[in-house]
Amino acid sequence: MPELTQKKILVTSLSMSMAHVVRPLEIAKILREMGYRVIFTGSGKAVQLAQQAGFELKHLPDWNMKEILSKLKAGSKDIHTVEEIELWIQAELELFDEIKPTAILDDARLTSDISTRIAGIPRISIHNAYANPRAIRGLMDPTLQAPNSLIDSLDIANYNKVRQDYKIPPISNLSEMFEADLILLCDVPEYAPMHTVRNHYHYVGPLIWGRDLSKPTWLGELDPDKPTIYYTMGSTGPPQAFRTAIDIFGGSEFQVLMTLGSLVKKEDLGTIPPGFFVSTYASGDTLATRSDIIVCHGGNGTAYQALFSGNPIVSWPSLKDQCWNARRLSELGVGVTIKAPDEMRAAVDQVLKDPSYRNKAQYFSKILAIYDGPKNAAILIHNFMERL
Repeated sequence: MPELTQKKILVTSLSMSMAHVVRPLEIAKILREMGYRVIFTGSGKAVQLAQQAGFELKHLPDWNMKEILSKLKAGSKDIHTVEEIELWIQAELELFDEIKPTAILDDARLTSDISTRIAGIPRISIHNAYANPRAIRGLMDPTLQAPNSLIDSLDIANYNKVRQDYKIPPISNLSEMFEADLILLCDVPEYAPMHTVRNHYHYVGPLIWGRDLSKPTWLGELDPDKPTIYYTMGSTGPPQAFRTAIDIFGGSEFQVLMTLGSLVKKEDLGTIPPGFFVSTYASGDTLATRSDIIVCHGGNGTAYQALFSGNPIVSWPSLKDQCWNARRLSELGVGVTIKAPDEMRAAVDQVLKDPSYRNKAQYFSKILAIYDGPKNAAILIHNFMERL
């Protein structure tokens, strides 16, 4: 049996999206402590977070996220061309040949399903339960009113053309491309239930990034008597949302803790009024816990971060997965969803005045408290690797 340091895990992800980089990153930190050599791949800004955490980084071409988001929001049916898919697969195969990984840890890099089959390399996939066809009222629920997403059937034709070229069976929907030898569901069944959970599927719990980030220096400047909003739009929310918050809450009784991520720079916001505390990145757990309410885009990681804090949530989604999370948070009674910025102030007032939102959020935080997603995932991966 080779030593763990000789067992290489290559991380392939949608490296243009922060969510799909930081989830494997949190697992990789524990795998590194266990002795595994973990190598990240990609070319987007988000994957630099892995490099900053001390992991090796190898280049792989990836999607232009701004272009993809623009197409999704416009309802375009031309998301990925056959030529692009072929380019990504060939780049992956060349890297596999160079690195010779023991296994692939994948988070939403769709071509990984094809390239690992061609190369015969075991694949571990990080997946959301609600995106699976077996989910109960999941992302494929026809009653969900939302824009097209990457897992909608509109993308199948080009992927199936490439699969046919490599003599790989066709798929009926893109979620089948998340199928792998081991599936890590970064959800809890109370939040994202499934009709059936197959033997190689495992609920590990949320994979929350940023818990080890330093706390902002301005935390000590906060007024403990003022109602506090944690305002974040992740990496895919609308950049103009930050100026919207300033216009709505500037000069109000609220103090606002704001993280910008890679969406916008602080200097682009213009004049920032008193009571606003702004960072590019900060510990979301710390800010959510310090706040009375979270206003966000409905991203899965941010939603769980808010639920961990036990505070209610106002969701302003724009993409399909965000719309699903927003709907689910409303179903659980922990928050409300808005469709336009002019609804934001009334929604914040509604949620803060009705104690039922906070009570239900605190109940759900107790459920999440028993989960350690990164540790659970790392143990499952280790057990899987021991059998290789």
